[in-house]
This record gives sequence, C-alpha cells and structure tokens, in this order.
Amino acid sequence: MLLSEFVDEYFVDVRLEPNTKIGYRAAVNLIDRWHGKPVALRDIDDRFLSRWIADYEASGVSPFSVKSRRGTLIALLTAANDAGLSDYRPNSRRIRRPRAGETVKDIWSIDEAGLLIAAASKCPGRFKRTCIPRNWYFQALFSVAWDSGLRLGDLLRIECEWVKTSRTFSIVQHKPKRAKIVTLNESTQKLCLMTFDRFCSSRQYLFEPWRVGQERSRARGVSDYAKKIMVQAGLTCSDGVFKKLRRSSITYAEAKQPGTGWIHAGHVNHDVTIKHYINSAAAYSNRPPIDPLGRNGNDKATH
Repeated sequence: MLLSEFVDEYFVDVRLEPNTKIGYRAAVNLIDRWHGKPVALRDIDDRFLSRWIADYEASGVSPFSVKSRRGTLIALLTAANDAGLSDYRPNSRRIRRPRAGETVKDIWSIDEAGLLIAAASKCPGRFKRTCIPRNWYFQALFSVAWDSGLRLGDLLRIECEWVKTSRTFSIVQHKPKRAKIVTLNESTQKLCLMTFDRFCSSRQYLFEPWRVGQERSRARGVSDYAKKIMVQAGLTCSDGVFKKLRRSSITYAEAKQPGTGWIHAGHVNHDVTIKHYINSAAAYSNRPPIDPLGRNGNDKATH
C-alpha cells in the first residue's frame, strides 16, 4: 500500500481538524516528491526517514517545520503498523531530529499596532452582505484581538450579546478546548457597539464574516482583507496579521505584569508561551508598556 493511500484510510478512522489534514497531506506530498514517486509503506524505515529529514532540513525550511513534518510521518507510520498494514514501526530515537533552536518572535511595537488600527479607520464603504462599515469592523476587530490575545477563529465566534452589556465574557477556545476569560477596554467595547447601526441586520456574531461557505474560507476572507490594511499601514508580517497581533498582545501582557502572559494566551503553563509567543527583549525591557490606542491606563476611547 502507498503512504498516500493509507492517509485516506487514516482520515476515515481518526477525527482530525481540517487544518491538521492539510498538514498531513503536505507531509506525504513532500516525501513523495523527494522520493521521485509515491512512497510505498514497505519502502520506509528509520534510515529512509532520516535521509529525507536531512535533505528537507538542508532545503532551508524552518527547523520547527521539519520537526512538525517528522512528527506527522512518525504518527502515520505508527498507525499503519497498528493497523497491520506495515511491518515497520518507527523508532523515534533512531530517526534524525532537527536542531530546532529558539527563534525570535517578531511582534509589532506599540506604535506599529497603533498604525494598524489607524489604517483600519480609513477603510471606505460597507460590506455588501452584512452592511457593516468596514472601518468600524476592522477597528473593533483589531482592538479586540489586541485586548484579548485570541486567535482569529475565536475572534470570529464572539457573539454580539457578550459585548452589548459587559466588557468581560468567557469563550471556549477552539484549538485547546479551554475556557478563557476576556476583558475588553471600555473604548474597545465602544468600537464594537459602533458596528450596530440602523443599516445592519440582526446577527449572532459580532464579527460576522461577509463571505459565505466553509469556516476556513470565511476566515481567509477576513485575513486577506486585514493584510491589505496592514500593507496600507506600511507594516509587514511573516505568518499572518492575526498571529502577529496575538504574539504582540501576549508580549504586551507579559510586559505589563510579568508571569501572566500564559494566562492571557490561554495556555496551560508558561513554557509554551515563552517558547513560541513572548518576545523577551520587548517583554522584559525597562520601557513601561503603552497602549496602541493611547489609553495608557486611563481607558478613554480615542475614535
């Protein structure tokens, strides 16, 4: 049996998120291209995997990407062995490990975050499907992202009723399946309430996407438009506007009160937050944190 064929069977037996499935298929496609033809399960052993990992690492990709693809293939091949479809069972101790040292977590400075929100305020017109003014939508979305540190998927699941009467609400995060308490600044709540004008139809979600279809497609539409605003603000990002906003927000929370960044991130402990999110130079410098909307603790709206 081919590895690519086994992936299809694996998806039937194991429930995975759509993004995870994409990652699994990508790993299989990469090793197929490297091998020059579809890889058969009988052709794979520890040495085969180690050779592929070495070549993939040498191609210049991120060490964390190599580590992720390695883990994916080990998981698939272990499952194939469990199912009796392959005699080979991966031995992770014998399979090459990438050297994944710590990378600098790029964030936006306080001033740059302000530029992003300012650029959002200049968005013209309304979205045709929802009739929400574009400038109010993205000012509110960026501000909530900054205040909460939530991922884009969770931001799009915030319900209108949660912010109409209170600045604090609880949301179960989609990825870790853990509840997180969010408290918005007063001026952020006001920006959210501005999206409720007489032209807008009633809706369940605060940031109702203007695209219809699959959840991933709707989120992509929001992300793509946010990237246009980022470019207009003269900013850059390596992995998405909302991922960089999340890192920036978490770093800001850690700078404001050291030791609390992991709580703001919604993580189980501090280790993951330090390793993947907090920019140490920014979080632990002596410069006092400043809010991108210029609130500086007085919590006054500036719009």
